[in-house]
Amino acid sequence: MLGAFEHQRVLVSTLKRKAFSVDRKSARKVCRVLQRIGASLWCVTICCGIQLSVCQADEETKISFVKDVAPIMVEHCVACHGSKASKSNYRLDTFENLLVAGDFEADPVVPGDAAGSELYRLAITDDEAERMPYEGAILSEVELRTIESWINQGAEFDGEDRALALVEMLIVQHPSSPEKYKAPVPITALAFHPEKDELFAAGYHEITVWNPEEGALLRRIGDVAERTYAIAFHPDGKRLAVAGGAPGQRGEVRLIDDEKSSTTTTVFTCDGVVLAIAFDSEGKRLAAAGEDRTIRIFDVATGKQEQEIENHADWVLALDWSSDDKQIVSTSRDKTAKVFEVESGNLVATYAGHSATVFDAVFSPDDKHVYSAGGDDKIHMWNVPEAKKQKEAGGHGQDVLKLLLVDGNLASASADRTARRFDLGELKELTVLKDHSDWICALAYDSRKKRLASGCFDGNVRTWNLETSEPVLSFAAVPGITAEGETQ
Repeated sequence: MLGAFEHQRVLVSTLKRKAFSVDRKSARKVCRVLQRIGASLWCVTICCGIQLSVCQADEETKISFVKDVAPIMVEHCVACHGSKASKSNYRLDTFENLLVAGDFEADPVVPGDAAGSELYRLAITDDEAERMPYEGAILSEVELRTIESWINQGAEFDGEDRALALVEMLIVQHPSSPEKYKAPVPITALAFHPEKDELFAAGYHEITVWNPEEGALLRRIGDVAERTYAIAFHPDGKRLAVAGGAPGQRGEVRLIDDEKSSTTTTVFTCDGVVLAIAFDSEGKRLAAAGEDRTIRIFDVATGKQEQEIENHADWVLALDWSSDDKQIVSTSRDKTAKVFEVESGNLVATYAGHSATVFDAVFSPDDKHVYSAGGDDKIHMWNVPEAKKQKEAGGHGQDVLKLLLVDGNLASASADRTARRFDLGELKELTVLKDHSDWICALAYDSRKKRLASGCFDGNVRTWNLETSEPVLSFAAVPGITAEGETQ
């Protein structure tokens, strides 16, 4: 089952000799590391001799908590010791929390004494039952030395607010995307430009922009999160919001000036990826939600957060505004769809009829009903506020992942590799769009040309003429990859 397009990420820790300047204590740690991987005593002796001869000026380098230590905590620790999960009753999602002992009672950080600090001890211990990150990748020697030096230098805080979430302290400059990809990436988000013949697609640390008639790459917008899970155009057509993040670490929403193809504003960052965004009808407010189970609503002009709703018990996967902008519907892995009053944040309705993950939901044009799609392979229509099922549509053979209102009809996309159209009143199936190469993870509609675009898990995109239900084009929306998944 796809879940929220289950995240996969390989964490690679690289040891580089030039990064070290070690004393005898650190040299002994290097010896132990090499012994674990089966190096001979001769190799260990030579390596330690080299390390001891390196200039030790780096030891005097002042370690910054914000620049050097906080990124390590966010990458390796916050997922299990943050606001949503605090194993052993210990949190280090803020500097303030970092200093407070959990169940182990020992002081996590003793300024000036790394050896006496429980945080450091748990990171270097050879006992796998104790070592942190628990069942995760061992911190690299560079990361361990950074933490050790910071503590021994006095464990100073060089930020502005000790209570601020570490993820919000980070100044992130995302890496550049490869000129050509070595493997396909899932198309987890698509959006047509409201005024131009351009199709925007999720990439790796970028948004790629394509000619939907020819499948030609037009331009690339970088400096976005590792993975993008939602793209939404502002009603003015000049800006787009992009939501995503690095799985298990941090999420973000950024506003991009389309005319300049540059990132202009980071709306917010949070623990865990952001999976859903939606502008209200006038573009004055932006709603966002994701892995941290919280729905946030921002004033677009000021960037100020106006509302925060925490009601779901698991990831929030999708959002949609009512036509009058007074309500918002959300879906979740907790097997429910919920409707909230935006101004107050009050719960209006909870629908649990799918008895499975609810992947997407949209309001009917008159706001009296909601259409929701789930892991039960069905589309449900239910009323608001009663949350009683009125109609149900089958047809899909696997999870129904996306819904989209399309010129008075409802379009759906599924892991069964089909997209379908239904009438809104009876949920009668009108069209089946077949021959997709993989699960369909994204849908977008161009109302000007009556074109539907469907994005697949294997990186392929298909466009369809909805007036004839015929395919227009199929191409790989991944630079350097063919539609067959081969490198160019």
